[in-house]
Amino acid sequence: MSKKSADKIVARWRSGAVHEAKESELIAVLKAYGVKWRWSKKRHIVLEMDSRLTQTYGDVVSLSYHHQGNQGKVSPKSISKLLQVLDDL
Repeated sequence: MSKKSADKIVARWRSGAVHEAKESELIAVLKAYGVKWRWSKKRHIVLEMDSRLTQTYGDVVSLSYHHQGNQGKVSPKSISKLLQVLDDL
């Protein structure tokens, strides 16, 4: 996914039109923005912060995640947390 396409998804999240993010969109946005991430043992998405962001967020930021059918979803609170991180990049 291009950065421009990722920006469109992020704009939708910011507008409040989307209450839960799809797993596929979230991962595509993280890759487009160059954010390092991994799955935790509890199936949360963990963002690994670089040195610029560790003072603000610590070493990692965990985004809660749940399965709904065959598609995973990320909660509104986690979307908000992610948007804060993206603003600080």
